[in-house]
Amino acid sequence: MAEETDISVADRMDSVIHRIAREAGLSRARSGRLRRRLAESPRWQALIAPARTDHGARRVRARVIAEVRAELAPRTDTSTLQRAVHTAVLLDEVSLLPPRQRYALWSAAIEGRPAADIARRTGWTASQVHRLLGSALTTVTVRAQRW
Repeated sequence: MAEETDISVADRMDSVIHRIAREAGLSRARSGRLRRRLAESPRWQALIAPARTDHGARRVRARVIAEVRAELAPRTDTSTLQRAVHTAVLLDEVSLLPPRQRYALWSAAIEGRPAADIARRTGWTASQVHRLLGSALTTVTVRAQRW
């Protein structure tokens, strides 16, 4: 079970690094080299190890983002880097939502489905969908505001 968590967190952090690097203007090749360099460093396993819970994963994400910022700051515009970090954090926060909240948020925000359609497709009531959406948006907004 712990190995699954480690792999999941490692994959998520790889995704965060990739998102930041690409949004900051790095090519796919340079983004891949940055991800490999960070993943092969001895500090990587030390960064990933404490992530046994969502809270731990958020602390790991903060450390990983600090590493990526240190790498990219000398050659990237500050506002561009900040936007890239913010986007990566938002997407990571969505991935940490409980499955029902994540589904409701994805269906409404990305697919543009109205709450009634989501309710009809899932068998939930419209008020359940609204509560799930409200909880998801609150969680993502509060967590992402720190960045």
